[in-house]
Amino acid sequence: HSWFRLSPSDPSVLFSAGKRIVRTSNYGKEHEVILTVKDLHPEALTCYRLFVSESHPDVVYAYILRQEKHKPLLAVTFNAMDDPEKVKWNILPELPKDGWISDLEIDNEDPRACWFIYKDAEPRFSICRYTGNRFVDISANLNMMVTQAMTFDRETGRLYIGSNRGVYTKSHNESEWTLLSGLPGTYINSLVINKKTRMLYVGTFGRGIWKGPLKD
Repeated sequence: HSWFRLSPSDPSVLFSAGKRIVRTSNYGKEHEVILTVKDLHPEALTCYRLFVSESHPDVVYAYILRQEKHKPLLAVTFNAMDDPEKVKWNILPELPKDGWISDLEIDNEDPRACWFIYKDAEPRFSICRYTGNRFVDISANLNMMVTQAMTFDRETGRLYIGSNRGVYTKSHNESEWTLLSGLPGTYINSLVINKKTRMLYVGTFGRGIWKGPLKD
């Protein structure tokens, strides 16, 4: 398994993940190891996914699988572009539950904070916010459903999540999630925001790609 993530601010920078996290800053001419996952935790198996902050390109979150794959680790560095030997990683506190994490978004104002979703039907902590020191369950009124995709509108501070029941959205000052109308009743596999047109693109399982305007 290997996972690639391009820097959102510099096209010459690419991160790749596996048993090591590797960085190139010159379009792939040279590669530097910025983490060997076994050095981070004795039970670490591989880095399964990476998430790079759009607002803070030095901030990278790593989703790391342990030998027991349903008990993952989340780690973060705030100096990913520093000299490799100076890049420091910190493991977040023990996650609120076991299971597979399907997506993560980094807070654009405070990169110590993030949101992530679990790919399971248990409502407890299916949508989670990490504040920088603790985990908060923000699943609210979602009940039993499977969430697979998430995106964050940095202009309005609104979250969008894709599930087996459609797309839901919530702003930071709203207590409950709202279902977007007009989409087919099938699994939502991907969500992408076009910042220029202010449109949300929705990739479904077997029902094509849909688009619609973002909520204010």
